[in-house]
Amino acid sequence: MIIGAFQIHLHLPMSHSLKDKRGYIKGMVQKLVRKYNISMSEIDNHDDWQYSTLGMVTVSNNKTVVENTLRKVLDEIEDTDGIELETYLEEYL
Repeated sequence: MIIGAFQIHLHLPMSHSLKDKRGYIKGMVQKLVRKYNISMSEIDNHDDWQYSTLGMVTVSNNKTVVENTLRKVLDEIEDTDGIELETYLEEYL
């Protein structure tokens, strides 16, 4: 069993309040969870309205499948309007 975990740091320059941030993050997370069958949640920067840190995890018996799934999710986050991917950390167990 291979577990892939990413910690993703985002900047939301178009966000002007926590309500804006929640709208951007919640919509994006729900779409990605449904589409890629991953687990994802905001894990830090809860009270900062222009920054968010997300945790993302997926499991498979094949490391290539795990890597490809998480890379596709990162690509989609980068293509999301109003959200900028700053950095990410990856770990495989």
